[in-house]
Amino acid sequence: MSKVTIAGDVNGTGVFTIASPNSNTNRTITLPDADGTLALLSQVPAASPPNGEFRSIQVFTSSGTYTRPDGLVRAKITVVGGGGGGGGNQSNVNNASGGAGGGYAMRVVDAATITASQSVTVGAGGAAGGPNATGGAGGTSSVGALVSATGGGGGSNNGSVSSAGGSGSSGTLNVSGQRSNPNNNSPTGGSLLGFGGLNSASTTTAGQLYGGGGGGGLNNGSTNVNGGAGGAGVVFVEEFF
Repeated sequence: MSKVTIAGDVNGTGVFTIASPNSNTNRTITLPDADGTLALLSQVPAASPPNGEFRSIQVFTSSGTYTRPDGLVRAKITVVGGGGGGGGNQSNVNNASGGAGGGYAMRVVDAATITASQSVTVGAGGAAGGPNATGGAGGTSSVGALVSATGGGGGSNNGSVSSAGGSGSSGTLNVSGQRSNPNNNSPTGGSLLGFGGLNSASTTTAGQLYGGGGGGGLNNGSTNVNGGAGGAGVVFVEEFF
């Protein structure tokens, strides 16, 4: 029969019973220094499953591939489409409007839904409009088929026309970008994570941060004023383990 060794200062009263071990190897039980209860392994609660605490974030400012890391429980994915480019005016003829803001979408997914990897697309900002020309539309940002957000519309060379903002799709939360601001010496359409550029009769500005529309050129009576470029979109993947 195998031997059981108890090490430590054993005080108190009661009965301590050990069944015969299943093998002939020696078994050692070491009692703790502090008061407490010595439980059988069968009575110890099973370890809790991973609770999905936030640990890291991956930021994509250009297109690429998201590879699911080992141990991931879930992820919060945020996408913003590119901002539209501002329209350009023709001197002494018309005002142009700025570009619209890119859409926004956020979705929480579990690791199994992500699978091993997902293609990431980051929408480009729309091109700036030249003299008497409409600005380009912003590009769509997406993570596979999980979630996406379209870009904002380009600003018109007609300052009385407002372009629509981009829109989010398949998100837990979807938010449209701000419409372009026509014929006004003020900022144009922004996104949830970006500001619109300034409409101006001298120098327009590009969309700011992520997905802001570019400013539109205003009539100054003498020279053409080009629009500003739209701000590029972005993709965030916040990781919980």
